[in-house]
Amino acid sequence: MKFCKKFVVALLMLLVIPPVTLSQDNQVSSTASATQEEVYPISNSDQPPHNIVGKLHFSTGFSATGFVIGQDTILTNRHVANNLNQGTGDFKLALNRHNKGQKILGSYDVVSAIYPSNAEEDVAILKVKPKQDNLPLNKVVAPANIGNANYIDDQWLTTSNNKFHIAGYPGNREKEVLLQS
Repeated sequence: MKFCKKFVVALLMLLVIPPVTLSQDNQVSSTASATQEEVYPISNSDQPPHNIVGKLHFSTGFSATGFVIGQDTILTNRHVANNLNQGTGDFKLALNRHNKGQKILGSYDVVSAIYPSNAEEDVAILKVKPKQDNLPLNKVVAPANIGNANYIDDQWLTTSNNKFHIAGYPGNREKEVLLQS
């Protein structure tokens, strides 16, 4: 499988399958973690597949990661999109500070959220519109090419050649640095 498809599958799995770990006191936590050595800044945020990864900012002060999946659509988590219930949001595509300096490629207002009918699925699609003097999303980057992931099973997940590449803006790190693991 090509790197880009593996990357998109990993992103979708992060959004659809809630990652679960045990804390030190054996309490369930919905936050995935990686050691400091496994997390590092992305140096090619202007190239696929990293260029579809953007940052959502909400008037609540909350920020999160979103992925361009269409002409005016962003894929993110339901718990992220729920911030629209208390205010407004925007989405920015930008070069990573560790790439060529921070440069905003596009800025968009979040206008609505679409949720799956099952309220337990932590996924949402956000509709956006370009802010003044900004191009539509699909004119800035090619949206993710989401393929069929029906072949993923326990055997596939345990095959050593199938490694996932994860990218985003984790809340416990530098706010404007796109990281990968």
